[in-house]
Amino acid sequence: FVVVFVLTSASTMSLVFNALKKWHTYWLRKRLQQYGLQYHDLLTEGPILDKALARMPADMQEARERRIRRAFDLSLKKKYLPETEWVDPFQEVETYDKLLSQAQIEADERKHMNDEYWNTMFSMDKWYSYDTDKVWFWDPEVLSGKDAVQKLEGR
Repeated sequence: FVVVFVLTSASTMSLVFNALKKWHTYWLRKRLQQYGLQYHDLLTEGPILDKALARMPADMQEARERRIRRAFDLSLKKKYLPETEWVDPFQEVETYDKLLSQAQIEADERKHMNDEYWNTMFSMDKWYSYDTDKVWFWDPEVLSGKDAVQKLEGR
């Protein structure tokens, strides 16, 4: 049989999306805990992530490598970590996000200064978001073609 939801208002849609978000977060948290992974261990390799990882302290780099190797080993053996060894997979999110956003800002600024066309929609590289109000090259005047040097010099 077919179940049809009649979504008559924005609040009903909001309730449905929030329920799906909670379910997905629960499922993701459980799967990451079963393998002993952190959320950022799942990110695909790329130039921005490589730069951010190189800036991490050596002990964090080593811990990340060990988590990934342990998860790979557990997956091959079709086993899970015991629940006593589970940790919160979102505990280091702020640290990783700071490193990723800083590396992304630097890459975007470098492309802007070299007059290279860059667009997050058509790029093959993973793009990490950051607050665009905090960087000078996202200013509408700069994006519209005003000279970046004039903007930097305050003219």
